[in-house]
Amino acid sequence: MRKSIIACAALALAACGRNEPAVPPQPAQDVTVTAEEAIEGAVPLAPPVDTKPLLAQLGSPDTNLVFAALDELVEVDGGSEELQRALIKLLDSGPLHVREAVLEAAYSLEDKSLLVPVLERCLNDPSETFRDDAADVLGDVGTVEMVDVLVRNLTNEHEDVRDNCEFYLQAGIEVAITNTADWFVWWASNRATFIMED
Repeated sequence: MRKSIIACAALALAACGRNEPAVPPQPAQDVTVTAEEAIEGAVPLAPPVDTKPLLAQLGSPDTNLVFAALDELVEVDGGSEELQRALIKLLDSGPLHVREAVLEAAYSLEDKSLLVPVLERCLNDPSETFRDDAADVLGDVGTVEMVDVLVRNLTNEHEDVRDNCEFYLQAGIEVAITNTADWFVWWASNRATFIMED
């Protein structure tokens, strides 16, 4: 209080000497910031990553470059259409070790809905391990089209595929069905109104 009186007096004296009206000190401005504002100010958002060079790198004949691009893309791309289309191309035509890496990368994507048709083709691969990996990715897609493929492949020629499809149907859809024929009947009756739950 004493300091503010002295400050006012000093201002008044100074103003008298200049023939200017005294200006009282202004109250301090509120500089309170929210936690969100503090975080935003302290940690600037990273600029978006240009994925075009990485997507182009997926077409390289050097598999080390392909693997490096896959690793980076799954960190910065949650499943853009461009990335999914590039993965489809690799799954359809790449060597087995590249296709295995693609499945591993695909599993990490938030959106893999465009991969459903190629994943179904992967269920008929000669490699049982590869078929199992494809079924794991397929079972994580979470769309009606995924259920179409799972039901359809309950009659796949490979026993492991049939077992995996039944497993993912039972895990994702809470209905008491124990045989293939009943799955086909149930799906035919429910597909039009079926909604996948998170």
